[in-house]
Amino acid sequence: MTSLFLAAEHDTDAKEAFWFDTNLRFIDPSVQLKEICVPLLGSATLSRQNQPRVLALLDALVSLLKSLSEPRSILTQNLIKYVFVPLSTLLQRNELQDVPDQILERLFLALGALCHTWWWMCDVKTWEHLLMLSGSSLLPPGPKFRRRDDHVKEAAIRCLLELMRPRTPAGNISLKLCPIS
Repeated sequence: MTSLFLAAEHDTDAKEAFWFDTNLRFIDPSVQLKEICVPLLGSATLSRQNQPRVLALLDALVSLLKSLSEPRSILTQNLIKYVFVPLSTLLQRNELQDVPDQILERLFLALGALCHTWWWMCDVKTWEHLLMLSGSSLLPPGPKFRRRDDHVKEAAIRCLLELMRPRTPAGNISLKLCPIS
């Protein structure tokens, strides 16, 4: 993937932000998201054969979402919903306890990156579902929940923090977490 930079990153009054690659070619974020989300949706039913591909797609998605969100998000409501569809489909088509830790970790990282911007526009029902999903990964093992590794728990906590952090109209509060040792 090419390095991206935001043309309006130093102009805080800019109404629109435009992404360019290092050769100054315009990059449409919807095209980049489509290149990841369409195959991810096609692989939403997990199997041993497609898990490496799903992991690679989720890694690419998390990386792209982070680049599109910093220093200022250009994710629109429609782009967020477009990205959310394959993530929610992956969760709907698979039992949560059967989703491998690495995939669940990447899902939480992607959801957290979405929630950074989406929090302002997310409907209450979806917000509640994301809150319950993230919290369920922190529960002790039982009949409905299996033990999750620390990476999943950290990603779930990051997602919870994005869902629950205080908001300001400027939206410039950012939380820093120390790595789990």
